Amino acid sequence: LSRVLYHSKGKFDEARAKLQTALKIGREIKDELVIAEALRNIGVVLWWGKGELDRPLSEFYEPALVLYRKHGDRRGEATMLSNISLIHLYKNDSYRHLKMQNESLAIRQSIGDQAGISESYKALGSAYSNMRNLKKAREYFERSTTLSKEIGYRLIQNESETSLAGVYVELGDYDQAITLFKQILDREKNSPILAKNRLGAIGNCYLLKGDYLNARDYFNKMLEISLNSDSDDVRALFASYVYLSEIHMALGDFESAAKTLQRSDEYYLKNAGLIQGHFGYGVTKAEFHLHEREFDRSLKFLNETADIELSLFARSGTNVVAHPQPKDYDRLFKLLLEDLNRELPANGSENDPAELLAFRFLEQRRYRSFRNFIVRSGTKNISSTQAGESEKAALAKIQRVSEELNARNDPKLQERLYKAYSEYENAVVKEQYSQKLQQAMSAAQPSNL
Repeated sequence: LSRVLYHSKGKFDEARAKLQTALKIGREIKDELVIAEALRNIGVVLWWGKGELDRPLSEFYEPALVLYRKHGDRRGEATMLSNISLIHLYKNDSYRHLKMQNESLAIRQSIGDQAGISESYKALGSAYSNMRNLKKAREYFERSTTLSKEIGYRLIQNESETSLAGVYVELGDYDQAITLFKQILDREKNSPILAKNRLGAIGNCYLLKGDYLNARDYFNKMLEISLNSDSDDVRALFASYVYLSEIHMALGDFESAAKTLQRSDEYYLKNAGLIQGHFGYGVTKAEFHLHEREFDRSLKFLNETADIELSLFARSGTNVVAHPQPKDYDRLFKLLLEDLNRELPANGSENDPAELLAFRFLEQRRYRSFRNFIVRSGTKNISSTQAGESEKAALAKIQRVSEELNARNDPKLQERLYKAYSEYENAVVKEQYSQKLQQAMSAAQPSNL
């Protein structure tokens, strides 16, 4: 019942209450496998429904794994390894994720668990997608889709097809993605919480194609479901209003854009902790103020977007928190290098404010890609989810120089910012080799020989 509540209805609090009851009963009757099942599912609710990572891992997943192994429950062990690996994937530890997924897959293959194998294929597809190996991701999602169809495992079929459609989007095959998303939507139309996500995905495909009328229709449907939902999904509401604002402006309807942007502002101000880092929001706001000929405000929003991006990156050591779409970067650089650069008055310096900000975004995008390459390069047994001290210091220096540059336009500050980015890259490399050296020294200890 609890799985139905959180998988199909999104009622995570109700599901958690029922699972806590199951956990209490399991402890009263001293049935450790019942306890393990309850712990595992509570962990899923906290991770999937609440966005928590560390607590589900330490308080629920790892204790459940111990119990499954204690009682020789191979199926439960494989499921738990897979769930734990997904936490590591979201913490951007790709090596540990792949290692545990392959362990889980081996167990499932040894016991002939076809449903579990289809889940493992899906998880491996997610790992390769996260590492930007899209062709490998497509291969595993297709394997998962085929197998789950054969055995009638509808839940994993839907999830794998959704991920496969997402890969099609990344590869630029929007028509194939739309076809697949619509097939999934047809199966899930009676579940509003699932349907709204598919509607948004289809709307985004039409937006990427430049079909603004269809995009508007689908995002309006998504918004309607979100507004009428029992649970207040602020992320879905915020995203709907931001995308609709972008679409209205593309259609030349700036009156409607003003209204939807006002609603997105309200959600952003009230729930910044949940939705901070929405790159497209800053770009959309800047485009609107450009149209209103409020050029300084437009530049201000883009500066804030750069600050938020850097802040998120500094805290997490990765860019998984916010993954801007390529089209948003295209909009950003058009704004800065064409529109604002033309409209803002020259200040007599070598570089104008819009050009300087464009340079900053380019540098942040470059070191974002560099850091992710290091993290996702598969360095054996190295967990790179947290930034080291030297890396944090370099990020702090970038932040300080960026703030000074925002306050006063000085070419010397621009040079200092460039050097700060270089120091950051050197710090990342140094941190990685330091970890390698520590592991090599540990392996050479007499107890390990």
